[in-house]
Amino acid sequence: MNQMPTGPLAHVSLTDGEWRFHYVGEHLYGVANQASLFAAHWRAGEWAHLAGLWHDLGKYSPRFQQRIRSKSGFDPEANLDAHVDHAKAGALWALQRFARSGHSLAYAIAGHHTGLADWTATGAPGAMPLSQRFQATHELAECMAGTPDPTILSASAAEPDCISRTARL
Repeated sequence: MNQMPTGPLAHVSLTDGEWRFHYVGEHLYGVANQASLFAAHWRAGEWAHLAGLWHDLGKYSPRFQQRIRSKSGFDPEANLDAHVDHAKAGALWALQRFARSGHSLAYAIAGHHTGLADWTATGAPGAMPLSQRFQATHELAECMAGTPDPTILSASAAEPDCISRTARL
């Protein structure tokens, strides 16, 4: 009999007939730790830690949980094939927590699969500027409905010098 997951899933795989679960909290802390090590070189480790903690925050949303169970084949009856933007919730959270200086986090988080978008211009044909993508905030509300780990939400860091100088411009 297959083991049942015990929390929100970030990744699911079937290996040698056995389901393997990678939980959202475990994934976020793992990425945060790696990001902080990479960014420590330019004294932005704490800031990168936040980007790692919040980059997949939207995976807590019930719709994402339904989709990952459906698409992985773990629960074919979950029946949700539609795309769920799991990066936008973390980007919106960064903007909510840090206002203007949160833009740098929001860019990195929102673009961790799609690349960095322009704030106001579309750039590529059919592309939507990030400022326009952020006008709809339902992804953050959906994420919060999935009850993310409060220690992930309450994480904070001092802005690195390169961010605080830019934010004052």
